[in-house]
Amino acid sequence: MPAPLPVIVYDIPEFTNVKLADEMILRLARHGNVIGFKDSSADLERFKGLMEALQSLPDFYLMQGKENLIAESLRMGASGFIVSLMHIDPHPFIGVYRAIRAGNFQVGASIQTEINKVIHLVKESIDQRPESSTLFHMLNYALQKRGVCKNILFDHDDAAPAWIIENAQRAIDLCLEADGLL
Repeated sequence: MPAPLPVIVYDIPEFTNVKLADEMILRLARHGNVIGFKDSSADLERFKGLMEALQSLPDFYLMQGKENLIAESLRMGASGFIVSLMHIDPHPFIGVYRAIRAGNFQVGASIQTEINKVIHLVKESIDQRPESSTLFHMLNYALQKRGVCKNILFDHDDAAPAWIIENAQRAIDLCLEADGLL
């Protein structure tokens, strides 16, 4: 039975402990309602291979799901990206997209370097406090600060420790610095 809506297949082996086989992805890409694939496997060689294999399907969206691979994936021809850290501040992510699409790879790489600093800060925070709410507290703070929403946390989430809020603010500041590269 076909899906009633267009579907984007999402592969995130880090959380599922299963990596979709390339053959399965290519088979799904030919399904009428599957319009794209988000690859969060962090395997750039695989991504490159999928790009080559999917060239005959120009309307199929191949998107990067890892923040540290955005610029390189776009340079190779990715359709785009879907990443959670974009919620901290979308501007540097939009900037890297625009720079690469305009052929300004040096600016794109510079912005990617700044995005990587944000990734490192978030990873350090999660390493220090591995609960899933660590990331959500950081994103929640950034979204509130931008006036996007009041709260994305669950009722059972405790208040964020002060150091998480400080790291969230540092992440926002890093995004602002990256935005200054445009």
